[in-house]
Amino acid sequence: MKTVILFFALIFSINHFLVSQCTPASETSCEDAKVLCSLTELNGFTCRLSSASNTTGCMPICPSGGSPENIEWWAFTSEGGNVTISLTISNCTNTTGAIGMEFGLSGNCNCSESVACNRLCNGPGTYTISATLTACKTYYLFIDGCNGDLCDYTIQTSGGNAPNLFPLGKINDDADGIISLCRTRDTHQFHAKPPSNGCIPNYEWTLDGINLGVNSYAFEYEFPEEGDFQLCVTSFIGDPQKGSICDQEGPVCATIQIRQIPDKTSGVRYLCPENIPYKWYDQYIIDPGLYRTELFDKQYCYFDSVVQFQILLEPIIPKIYHIGCNSADVFIDPTSRKVFKTCQSDLPILIKKSTDTYKCDSTYELTAIFLDHEVTFKEDCQDGKIIIQPRILNKAITCGGNEIFEYRYKWYLKQDTNKTSISTDEYYTAIQKNDYCLEIELITTLGPLTKTCFFDYCENLDESIYIKPSGKFSAYKTVCSNDTSCITFKPAYSGIILGYEWDITGGTIINPNPSQDSSICVVWNLPPGQKGKACVYYKTLCDNSQSTCIDVNVGTSIREIAGPSKTVKGLTTNLEALLPGGTWRKVSGPGFVTFSDPFKPNIDVRVSKYGIYTLSWSVKSLGCITVGYVTIRFIRSEFKGRLKNQNESFLKYDPDEMISPQSMQYHISKQIKNQTLSLQLSSTVNQTAKVSLIDLSGKIVAQSNYSIGTESQSYELLTNTSSGIYFLTIQTEHDVISERIVITD
Repeated sequence: MKTVILFFALIFSINHFLVSQCTPASETSCEDAKVLCSLTELNGFTCRLSSASNTTGCMPICPSGGSPENIEWWAFTSEGGNVTISLTISNCTNTTGAIGMEFGLSGNCNCSESVACNRLCNGPGTYTISATLTACKTYYLFIDGCNGDLCDYTIQTSGGNAPNLFPLGKINDDADGIISLCRTRDTHQFHAKPPSNGCIPNYEWTLDGINLGVNSYAFEYEFPEEGDFQLCVTSFIGDPQKGSICDQEGPVCATIQIRQIPDKTSGVRYLCPENIPYKWYDQYIIDPGLYRTELFDKQYCYFDSVVQFQILLEPIIPKIYHIGCNSADVFIDPTSRKVFKTCQSDLPILIKKSTDTYKCDSTYELTAIFLDHEVTFKEDCQDGKIIIQPRILNKAITCGGNEIFEYRYKWYLKQDTNKTSISTDEYYTAIQKNDYCLEIELITTLGPLTKTCFFDYCENLDESIYIKPSGKFSAYKTVCSNDTSCITFKPAYSGIILGYEWDITGGTIINPNPSQDSSICVVWNLPPGQKGKACVYYKTLCDNSQSTCIDVNVGTSIREIAGPSKTVKGLTTNLEALLPGGTWRKVSGPGFVTFSDPFKPNIDVRVSKYGIYTLSWSVKSLGCITVGYVTIRFIRSEFKGRLKNQNESFLKYDPDEMISPQSMQYHISKQIKNQTLSLQLSSTVNQTAKVSLIDLSGKIVAQSNYSIGTESQSYELLTNTSSGIYFLTIQTEHDVISERIVITD
């Protein structure tokens, strides 16, 4: 009986001993574990696992597996370095069979930072884990019964002594603890002395006693307002929330003085009126005055920018006037180089940044006109004098600018390069035929601008038709004795004719009132071989014209008695003279002519070659011969040219015509001047042409050979002929062309 009592007493004594060694106490969860200040506080810890089920912890309990059953937790910090933790296990019990314990070390409570772990569950014995720890870091030690075993255990440790904190030093290393800073749009940096022994403690920063929630030796903070603020920092090791402070430095405090830097005032800023409203940062400048706005510098320190704004007055708008003497005398804007060549009336033109000093925009108003005239001349008589009158049409391009025009005149001779003045009147009195020019001096006033422009115009009138004018006759210059012929006078004067004065030698005017007629009929009563004369002058408002005369030869009369000229196909045709008792003769032509009866007026005629033939019908009556001429073209096929009727006259100039012979084409332009016949000749091939001028008797009065080709060229045939009817022939190797021409004085 004593023995049994002793045994129970021994068991009770052992359990009481074990329970009394379970300090420092463990916690059932990692998060609730009180932080021990060193690992050595667990050295020699002896206890027995709790039988209470506790599965709070990591899953798996070790990286290699396992799950918590009745797990217990401690937390500790240390000076770091190498540590060993040994667990001696004994007296394990479990209804399913005891297998031992498992234990491990983690850097956090979620087991993502497993430092060392042993889950062999090999029964009683001593088991060891080793690790290298970081100074001042909190680690978490757990033990657990395998499958919920209840075991006695003892913890033995090596290393892991308590850490020591280094001094915090002064905030921002500021010796007097007063830190002056600007108010800024950015943050300010604050720091304590950084740890130098690898021990990173916890930090607590407060501003005016309010915890800023910063756990670092350095941080940034923005002060939105000016003022003085108390900034303090404390470093510690442990968990003050659980009443576990292993070591502490501080608090160390500093006064933070936040001030806005002084205002920055600039000089007066001048604004151009075209820039109003002017946007200045966050406001618009509409009126002059002192303005301020909050800005920041390169260090992001706030300051007030203060500016005196002065709004400039709008510049006076000048008026620019331009008078262009012609369309080329344009106005060119000096800044933009824009050209203005049409009229303008107070057109506003903007000049960018053009004013002195402040470079504001300016504007001027342009008024412009461009001068132009149209001048025609006419001549008239006044008091027996020839007056040249300019008709001046002002065609100036204006926009109603109230311009004023003043005209001055200067007449001069066109051939006078010095333009010597012969008159300054608007109208000029001419005393002889000449080419006269008028210089118009136009003085134009537009607003305050006066400009003088000069314009020159020359007339091309013929003053001779006013100054002793004459005229031309149209009449037959050969008549028979006692024959009646009509004479028509064509005055060169285009004005009013008051009357005519006719003077006839060798004849009698049969008109009842010849002083009012420009055409008269005269009976010539001279014997054959004599020469009569008709003279006339006319009266105008200016003066009497020069007397003009024409000679009339008595003895032969040329009349239209040979019938009409024509073009025929073939080599035969018929002739139809108007008077009987005459004789047919060949005047010209390329071949022989055979008359069926040369003494009858109406006969047949045959020629030997195609071409142009001129034939005459001569009738002698009362000792006077009357001659008529007919021109006939004999062609093989349809002729493309045209045959001039015998009644047509070729007076000094015959219009251009195309003559189309059998195989060639000739372009002939005839003009007779100064005893010279001018021709324009061309051919479809290069060849030689003989050009002859033949009178009615068949005598060649002028002849020349020319080389003609495809390009038209001018040729001159010199003649020494009097007025009368002639035949112009052009003969080549294949063709002969003949034309009748009439030469008058």
